[in-house]
Amino acid sequence: MGVVNFDNHPVFSKKYILKGEDEAAIRCVFKKEVLNFLEQKEKKINIEGEKNRIIYYRLGKRIKPMEYKSFIEDAMKTADLFDKSEF
Repeated sequence: MGVVNFDNHPVFSKKYILKGEDEAAIRCVFKKEVLNFLEQKEKKINIEGEKNRIIYYRLGKRIKPMEYKSFIEDAMKTADLFDKSEF
């Protein structure tokens, strides 16, 4: 399973590690809008996916009750961006 980097998005490639069996499919899903959105995230998040499912979380971090709403909004925005990608 190889690591996928995006030369045209060095900030994203520095912040996130993408791994997968099918590099072409990964590049297809991680369109410019997805990369731009994730680059701008202040807090590191983890996203795992397979087929039409994604898991969005912060590894080893509990979300404070006052952060729930914004965390869920970010997760939904991310899901919407992936949903607009062509698989």
